[in-house]
Amino acid sequence: ASEAPTDDQQWVAVQKSAVMLGDSGTLLMTGSRAKDNGTWMESARALVDAAEATLKAGKAKDSEALSQAGDEVFGTCKACHARYMN
Repeated sequence: ASEAPTDDQQWVAVQKSAVMLGDSGTLLMTGSRAKDNGTWMESARALVDAAEATLKAGKAKDSEALSQAGDEVFGTCKACHARYMN
């Protein structure tokens, strides 16, 4: 999110990436991927929420909202990785 998209093709790429990120968050909550029912699930849900915000910003071509959503994605991923990655 450090540089806003400059054309329609880049905005579409943001939207596609947001959908994939949201799908990934959903998958993290299913089956053996779910490490626990507490913080893991909260983090995965936060990832889905951040992806939804990213998609909304992408559809609106809103650079400021995209930057905020990008910060949210980064913070969510960083916190989860700090807790669960060895």
